[in-house]
Amino acid sequence: MDIAGRVALVTGGGVRVGRALALGLGRAGADVFVHYNRSSAGAEATAAVIAAGGTRSAIGSADLADPAVAPDLVAAATSALGPVSILVNAASGFPADTLADVSIEGWQATIDFTLAGPVFLTQAFAAALPADAGGAVVNITDVKTTTTPYRKHFSYMVAKGGI
Repeated sequence: MDIAGRVALVTGGGVRVGRALALGLGRAGADVFVHYNRSSAGAEATAAVIAAGGTRSAIGSADLADPAVAPDLVAAATSALGPVSILVNAASGFPADTLADVSIEGWQATIDFTLAGPVFLTQAFAAALPADAGGAVVNITDVKTTTTPYRKHFSYMVAKGGI
């Protein structure tokens, strides 16, 4: 798949896996919209590296735990860089909890952000995709969900397993 000139929206693009994927997409010639929730400095740094490499970049913030923000995030990326044809769902929460001590609030927050967020963002992405355009969605999970789970990150493991 040739991605040169395409627009990618990468959630959690300022840190860790999201940053690496955003940088890789930029190196491959894609224009990249770097989403962040709290990592504004990381998103700005990622976007600067992408722009220095010769492709366009922009940043935007949204709390993906709120499904109502999904259409606005896609619209912001489209407004900044053009129609989005690549969506990378890399953002996630990583709370410390176990089956024995997970709270209802902690559980719901993790499921909302790490599992429901990508679902509703993908829905908004698909709705905004031009009828004659192809698109791609990349959902980042965690290999630990199928091997040896992190015992002290129960709700994260369940949410990533759902992806």
